[in-house]
Amino acid sequence: MNIKKALDYAYAAVMFIAIALLWQFAPGWFHIPRFIIVPLSEVVTEIGMDWNDGLGWATYVTFYEMIVGLLFAFIFGFLLAIVLSASETLRKALYPVLIASQSIPVMIIAPVFAIALGYGLEPKIIVVAISCFFPITVNFLGGLTAVDAEQTNLMKTLYGSPFSILTKLRIPSALPELFAGLKVSVAYAPVAALFSEYTGSQGGLGYLMIQAIPQMNTALVWGEVLIIAVLSILFFAIVSLVQLFVCPWNTHR
Repeated sequence: MNIKKALDYAYAAVMFIAIALLWQFAPGWFHIPRFIIVPLSEVVTEIGMDWNDGLGWATYVTFYEMIVGLLFAFIFGFLLAIVLSASETLRKALYPVLIASQSIPVMIIAPVFAIALGYGLEPKIIVVAISCFFPITVNFLGGLTAVDAEQTNLMKTLYGSPFSILTKLRIPSALPELFAGLKVSVAYAPVAALFSEYTGSQGGLGYLMIQAIPQMNTALVWGEVLIIAVLSILFFAIVSLVQLFVCPWNTHR
């Protein structure tokens, strides 16, 4: 590990410690009412107390919705970007549709899927996939279409087929953009999962949050927020680790 990378981790650690200390002591310093925010220590205690009473299972449900939704978003976004990169006409026709699909708020489409598919996991996974595929598609498409024309012509002079040009030149060149889009998507996934659970569910962190808010259980609400934040950081770290092995030449992104 080089010095720059070590400093990056040190800066992040200092920032997390500062946030934790502020969270712990700010409610007392500024006399913030307990129904708004409680100290971090009480939040962590609440997580420990409720983990075996449903919070652990709810975390698993939301985690499952996120990971499966992201998987579908990745597959769909990956394939769609390849298809659009192969045809400029198709790209011009469908690109406005892709943009329009992201203008529909999650709180509108989530109830529609809940009505159509019920309160199971399927509508939540679909909402996560719809919310997350766009950054993957747009970033990967940009990488595929930005490949150096001279390199493409060189492969053609060497009798490279369109498939070999795609697999040996364009996709490898666009991998950094693909991972950049995936990192954005992992930030969208928890928000999409929570909103979809809010609209109708039988489990998950959003389901527990609906119950905790009327009971004024602020510690549990903030505990779920903390868990979601940890899941997002975990997903981002996993994507960064995979990127380190897949395209180590571009790990600065």
